[in-house]
Amino acid sequence: MTNHRSDLPTENHAGFRRKGAGRRWLVASAAVWAVLLMAAAGFSARHDAPTVREQRDLAAADTVVDTALGAVLAAAHPWPVLEITSDLVSPGCRITPFRDGASLSRRLLLALPEHHTTDALTLLAQRLPAGYRASVAASPGAAPTLQADAGGFVSVRGIASAPDTITVTVDSGCRPPARLAPAPSVDERDRAVLAPVAAALGGSADQFSAVQVPCPGGGTARAVTATVAGVPVQQRWAPALRAISEGTVVLVDDAARFAYRTATGTVTVRRDSDRLAATAVTGCP
Repeated sequence: MTNHRSDLPTENHAGFRRKGAGRRWLVASAAVWAVLLMAAAGFSARHDAPTVREQRDLAAADTVVDTALGAVLAAAHPWPVLEITSDLVSPGCRITPFRDGASLSRRLLLALPEHHTTDALTLLAQRLPAGYRASVAASPGAAPTLQADAGGFVSVRGIASAPDTITVTVDSGCRPPARLAPAPSVDERDRAVLAPVAAALGGSADQFSAVQVPCPGGGTARAVTATVAGVPVQQRWAPALRAISEGTVVLVDDAARFAYRTATGTVTVRRDSDRLAATAVTGCP
């Protein structure tokens, strides 16, 4: 009786060994490749610039927003600055379908005594850094709008909010939330600027707050705001402001806002919901 097992080619045993060695080589190569990929990813995370918005949180975006505001201030010089807002954080947006985020924005309000807002927007776009790629779009029936890219996924938008003012908004878009730097403190010099304004209206300055913007050439622009307590919003407050601003340049004088130049910047009083608010702005040096 023939033993068929003895008829198997002896080379099959060597083939099995070669296949086993090949599989081990593939596994080892894949492991090395995985290690290299992880090392490259770690280096990229530490050294490469973020490539998508969700890689920069609100704290990182806040720095870019502040820098962009400074660039706008420099481009707008010597137009008077009426307001500089603090960080406005709006939660509830979606970074991805599965990830919540928040957006951050700040605004500047610029006064234009010449009332040429379209020309002013064009000039502002021309003065912004070339890397912002700023442009002004105008379509029939719509107000002209300045659009610019400040880098770091931060946008700049300017619009004529009134015939004599331009509002510039710098926005971060939706980002991962983060702890932001605290607001600057208010000192006695800040209080001394607004106290006479409130007193002239028959009230007192209360609830002070301050904001700052870094200037491209060094230094900071600063805005200090206070509530004017003890003065009804319905009161005719413009005549008193005209009296204390006599001899200066009045920038805005309407039912909602009164603004005038000072030796160091501007003072603005406005109706803010159910209160009067006064703001003193010192621009970039």
